Order: sequence, then C-alpha cells, then structure tokens
Amino acid sequence: MSISRRKKIVRWVVGSVLTLLLLPVLLLLLLQLPMIQDFVRARAESYLRKQLKTDVRIGGLHFSWWNSMTLDKVFIGDTRKDTLLYSGELAVKYNLLSLMNNELRVKSLRWDNAMVNVYRGTQDSAFNYQFVIDAFSSPAAKKDTLIRESGTTLTYKIGEVQLGRLYVRFNDSMGGMLASVRLRNLDLLPDTLQP
Repeated sequence: MSISRRKKIVRWVVGSVLTLLLLPVLLLLLLQLPMIQDFVRARAESYLRKQLKTDVRIGGLHFSWWNSMTLDKVFIGDTRKDTLLYSGELAVKYNLLSLMNNELRVKSLRWDNAMVNVYRGTQDSAFNYQFVIDAFSSPAAKKDTLIRESGTTLTYKIGEVQLGRLYVRFNDSMGGMLASVRLRNLDLLPDTLQP
C-alpha cells in the first residue's frame, strides 16, 4: 500500500471520528439558538396537531444546554373543542447521561398554572381523553417480552416535584362522580420509581 493511500485512509478515519464526536456538541449548541428552539416547537406542535386531530398550541420551548427544558403555554383541546389540558409553565431539570445506565433521572420538575379537564357524558362510554390514547397506541399491542434477568428495565429517579396553581376537574356523569381539586402549592419528594 502506498504512503499517499495510507494517509488518505488515516485522514478519513480521523475525520469520521471527529465528526462523530463533534456532531452532538454542534447539535447542543444549535439547540441554544432561539430560532432552532422555535423550529423544534413548531414541529412538535404540528406533529401533535396532526396526530391528535385537534387544537394543540405550544407557546414556547426552551432548552438550556443538556440538562433543562421549559414548555410554556401549552393548550390541548379535546374533540368537542373544550379544554383538555392547559399548562402555563412546565420546567424540567434532568440528566441525559443517566439514560446510558437505563435510568431516567429528573432532578426537579416544576409545573405552574395548569388546568386538566376530564369528563364523560351520560351517553358516552369513553372519557374525553380517549382520543389521545387511541392516537398513540398501536393497533395490536404486543405483549411485553422483557426478560427480568436482562437488567434492561428503565429505572426512574425523580427529585423534587413542585406543583403550583393546579386545577383538576373530573366529571363522570355516567359513573356519577364529580370531583374538583385546586392546589395552590404542593411540594413532593418522590423516591425511586420502578414500573
């Protein structure tokens, strides 16, 4: 093999390795730009609107490096054009690197100014959120094939959870249950979760 050919191969290998190492850093830097964040927000809003076939609006999506995300002014309507979910602000601090160890680690979650409206009419057999389940479920769900000994179960570690100004309305006319909950402020410290 000639020396020039060997140099080309080495240059190609070094270039490929550098590209693989620098690509995630470049994506991380691009996600800091408001224009890219707005593009991701618009794509997510469009995807959800198309998937759910209802009104979905996301006011803002903000990433802060690789450990924090904030969603602002999220609205999801139900099929009757009523509010299913409104969220003023949802801020999550997480550790992405923990996913390499089959662990989803959320350091803190703050949810402010939220309203959830769940209802089922007297003539309905399904609640108003059934269309969300139908939109994201596969037609023939396969049985879970996880082998316990494999150690591939995802573990959830949730830090501090803060809920502020949360309103939940549950009206099951068919079942005869009406409940309404208003939380001004609730701080939780859940432990490790394993489904």
